[in-house]
Amino acid sequence: MMDKKTIDTLKTIQKSGYAFVGKDKHWLAKVMLDNIGHKESAIRDDLIYPTLAHLFYEDHFKEEALENYLDTLLGSDYLFYDMENQSENSVLRRSFSALQIVVLLDLHRNKHVIADSKIHQAFERFLDYFEKEKVFKGYDEKIGWMHAIAHSADVFDQFLRIKTFKAEHLERMFEAVRVKMKQETHLFKYNEDRRMAVALMSGIKRNILSETFLKSWVDEVATINTKLSLPKRMCVQNNARNLLSALYFALVKKESHPSLRDHIESHLTQ
Repeated sequence: MMDKKTIDTLKTIQKSGYAFVGKDKHWLAKVMLDNIGHKESAIRDDLIYPTLAHLFYEDHFKEEALENYLDTLLGSDYLFYDMENQSENSVLRRSFSALQIVVLLDLHRNKHVIADSKIHQAFERFLDYFEKEKVFKGYDEKIGWMHAIAHSADVFDQFLRIKTFKAEHLERMFEAVRVKMKQETHLFKYNEDRRMAVALMSGIKRNILSETFLKSWVDEVATINTKLSLPKRMCVQNNARNLLSALYFALVKKESHPSLRDHIESHLTQ
């Protein structure tokens, strides 16, 4: 738990416009990382997340330190924490670790302060995590946003934009999204589909994915296993349709890739 003195310190930093003058920044980072999945949303969402993000993003740490923080966030105590969900709401630690990974990836894209080799290692680790994540609930009335899948979409958005990732890397991400969004037990209803569509658009806009691949991917998303029991079939069908709808309207808004738009539309109008 985070003590009141530390909470007050973070609130003071926030009110100052995130001025860290005279503060032990590594100590602050450690305290916030230790509490990254705090059960109170006001502390987790409104205080720790933005304060830690500012601390990472605003040139307070050198490259080696940032790489170490990225390694930490990708480790067993953070992104891979309690994957079996033996501790109540342990997903919060994983989900909000993902949000800080977004910050570090965005920092890398804009300032290239993390070695490419580290970024590619992060990519492999994240794909492994995303495949294994089994908590799909987006929101809980008692604890607030959980959003492991939506936050993962934000991570994919960053990876899909990184220029050192080639078509084969993007294809692996598209496939991971397809599989996860077509799981059979949970209906996504907290904008997970829209967040994924934003990420996928980042990949599409790079124009390195072939039209053949993209249309085949759409076909696979749209194809529903009719042998599934009715509840599972309806879950998959609705999640798939919502994802394709979100992607379709993103393409319409950008007036982008008309052939792909038409292909998606042909599935949506069936």
